[in-house]
Amino acid sequence: MVITVPGAIDGPKWCIAVSATCTKRNIRNFRFNQDYRIDMILWREIIGGITDALYLKPTLSYDVTEGFRLFASIIYSRAIFAYSTPSGNNANLGIEMNAGARYETEDGFFAQFAWGVLFPLGGLQQSPGNVVTLPSLDTAQALRGMLGIRF
Repeated sequence: MVITVPGAIDGPKWCIAVSATCTKRNIRNFRFNQDYRIDMILWREIIGGITDALYLKPTLSYDVTEGFRLFASIIYSRAIFAYSTPSGNNANLGIEMNAGARYETEDGFFAQFAWGVLFPLGGLQQSPGNVVTLPSLDTAQALRGMLGIRF
C-alpha cells in the first residue's frame, strides 16, 4: 500500500481495508475539472487543478476601445484543511496577481498577452521532518501569449 507522506502535493487519499498504515475510509479528494482555470501559476502549473481549497478573486477589466481590453486580478488561495498542504500546519497557499491585454476583431481573430506573479505563503513551505524535498519558496512569474480564431 502506498502511503502519502506529509508534504506530498497529491497522493492516495483512500484505502479499502483499514490497517495500521492506512486509516482513511472517506473520499474527500474531489477536484474541479482540470480545464477550469482561475490563475496562471499556482493552480495551473504547480498544483495542477483546484482541490481542497477556496479562493478569492477580485477582477477588473477595462475596454479601452472596441475590441481592446485590459484586465487584472488578484487571487488569494487557501486550503480548507491545513494538514493537506505541504507544510502540514498552514492553510495559506499564495497570493497571485495576473494582468494582461486582449485584442479581438469582429471576424473572430484575437491576440492576448498576460503576465502573472505568485507570492507563495506558508502553506507551501516544507514541513520539518518531511521526506519529500521541495524547492525553496521564491516568487514565481509567468508570461503567456496567445493567438487564435474564435468560431
